[in-house]
Amino acid sequence: MAWPSTNDNTELNLLVSELTPQDKALPAVHHAVKTHMALATGNYHQFFALYLVAPNMGGYIMDHYVDRERCTALTTMTKA
Repeated sequence: MAWPSTNDNTELNLLVSELTPQDKALPAVHHAVKTHMALATGNYHQFFALYLVAPNMGGYIMDHYVDRERCTALTTMTKA
């Protein structure tokens, strides 16, 4: 799977598409899918809201994304 600093989400998209409804119902998996969707759609507000409530110490994994997404969000808002 791609390291968080890359933007290649091909394998991640494939993995999410293979999840069953039972898998998606698990709190940590549901949070991960919502986080993936927020990143994929550029929804920075939702991403940072999810970062604050990450279950099972998932915030430590999300720490790898925060700086990159913060810079991307600021660039987008500056251009607007």
